[in-house]
Amino acid sequence: MLNSVFMKTLRDARGGILWWGLGLGSLGFFVGSLYPTIQESSGALLQYVEALPDWMLSMFGGGDINTVAGWANLEYLSFLPLLLATATIAACSGAFQGEEDRRTMDLLMSQPVSRRRVAIEKMAAITIATLLVTVITSVLFVLGFVVVGVEIDVVPAFLASFNAVPIALAIGALALFGSAFFPTRGLTIAVSGAVLAASYFLNAFGEVAESLRSIRPLSLYYYYASSQPMLGDIEWGHIALLLGLAAVFFVATLWAFERRELRL
Repeated sequence: MLNSVFMKTLRDARGGILWWGLGLGSLGFFVGSLYPTIQESSGALLQYVEALPDWMLSMFGGGDINTVAGWANLEYLSFLPLLLATATIAACSGAFQGEEDRRTMDLLMSQPVSRRRVAIEKMAAITIATLLVTVITSVLFVLGFVVVGVEIDVVPAFLASFNAVPIALAIGALALFGSAFFPTRGLTIAVSGAVLAASYFLNAFGEVAESLRSIRPLSLYYYYASSQPMLGDIEWGHIALLLGLAAVFFVATLWAFERRELRL
């Protein structure tokens, strides 16, 4: 019945790919299409933004709202990794525990495939799904600026969206490990979500609080935020670190799934 765990996982995710892509992309489209309106009232809005406390500005990524990059960062790019990582948590947390909850694990494991192959193909499918979501998101994000006549560099804008993929895969791989290691899906989601939230707030508060600045590099979000593709600034080393962390979590997943007592 299952010729390929990879293809079945990707096929099962097609609805999620479409709706997550359209959902995140619609947000980007809305932000882009609002840019001319914001420019017209930039004086009043700039005064409001400047009046915000430093910790709040750091949470929203800061930036000059009079520029395309600053506006996109403030209203969209600062939140994109949180939303994309939420999608990968949802997908990866159900990779094994979801099969157990649906009572389909026995059908899956009755196929002539090893546990290692199941884990590899599921992670590969989720990675492709994440990339497809990001493609849809990127197109709609750029289109939002184009339809209102705003000039935008397409390649940096696409890179800005894809910059969220490494942290999403790192958090997703953590959730995949949780799906193989923890007893329940709820616990997996709670731990992965807590790591994601802690990373976001540690980076934000670490930027303005001297006492937290030294531990700010412990935040995964710190390595995402260090790159600003729309400004031509990409920290490839930090991107490699996030992808490397995803690989570490995935290797841990292989170890945990091989030893998991499955609920058939």
